[in-house]
Amino acid sequence: MDNDQMAESTDRDAEVGCAPTADPRWVAGALLLPPILRILAEGHLASMERLAQELGLPSDLIVPTFSYVFPDTEFDGDGRLLGLGLSLVRTPHEVRLTGQGAVLYAWCALDALLGPMLMGESAQIISPCAATGQTITVVVGPEGVREARPASAVAAVVTETDPRHLRATGCGHQNFFASLEVATLWLTEHSHAVILPIAEAFRSLTRQSAGVATAPPHETVVPGEALGRLILVQLRLDGLLLDEFAGRLIAKEGERFSTASGQPAPGDLWWDPEFAGWLDSEAHQARGGGPHLIVQLPNGWDWDLDAPMSNGPGWWRTGEPPKVTALPSVIAEGYHGFLVQGKLYRLGGMLGWALIRLRSEITHSPAHHPIVRTMGDVPWHFPKMLDTDRFRLYNKYQ
Repeated sequence: MDNDQMAESTDRDAEVGCAPTADPRWVAGALLLPPILRILAEGHLASMERLAQELGLPSDLIVPTFSYVFPDTEFDGDGRLLGLGLSLVRTPHEVRLTGQGAVLYAWCALDALLGPMLMGESAQIISPCAATGQTITVVVGPEGVREARPASAVAAVVTETDPRHLRATGCGHQNFFASLEVATLWLTEHSHAVILPIAEAFRSLTRQSAGVATAPPHETVVPGEALGRLILVQLRLDGLLLDEFAGRLIAKEGERFSTASGQPAPGDLWWDPEFAGWLDSEAHQARGGGPHLIVQLPNGWDWDLDAPMSNGPGWWRTGEPPKVTALPSVIAEGYHGFLVQGKLYRLGGMLGWALIRLRSEITHSPAHHPIVRTMGDVPWHFPKMLDTDRFRLYNKYQ
């Protein structure tokens, strides 16, 4: 492949799959990365409490959820985040952030370009040529690549990856090379890859991020909404989603509802003031209390999003009904599912999670937060629905 051929193939190949952004999880997940990377840039491990504060999510969801949707996320034994794209753990790709003077390490060449872009930072990247070991220096800013030394340097972009092992199948092969010539031999052994000029690789990341690079500051973004979408993508990959029900916002009128049948259908949502004030979860109290939002489950049960749960502070929820997302999942009398953007998704398998594999190296965490231990392949750390006997007290339609 000569330089002209490389240029002609740029648009076609780049759009196929820079590993971080071709997968839709990365498009939504990029909304979560800036606050995480900012913490790491301070030189601190990101504790669950700090992440919960920055992302506006319950702390007990951080490790299990990120371990599931981003299996390569680096945590220490106490559940503190070490790296996600950019890391405190040393790699060959050194990223020196200009504004903060911090040094982080990228999982791959593309992460070295993507991380500063998402943070709106300028950076100097120092990385060895994967073929010759020659030092390559790249200076980037939010607007693009400002300088590359040597000027002939290029980047390898993997176009086909395994979504369950992105770092091994993508990042592990995405490196800088001093020139197209020295990358040629590597390319003959990696058919699912393309060589791009570094500036074009950066532009490709910007295009595929679909505007993520210019998204509003993280304070105005609802990370839980993005996290819910990421969970659904991973569940689909694992073959665990069985069916879905789109919800409507209906009104409760005494014992009847504003529907043709007078009863709610699966997925329907309504406000109920009956339990407000005396049956509020901690999470609902933190939201300011008020009427409870109820969801009709396919098995005929009513899921009270604002009532207590058996082993957690309550369901986190966001969005205006009916476009509501609630985390974590719900388990009630044989039904297990998620509510994401106003749709109920039923999970298959033993309690829906029997086939989910947490691909995390963590084996323990603080005693007060047992969220990362698993029993074989069956994780037991996700908060469950109210205990059956207690829940029946709140389900007058059962």
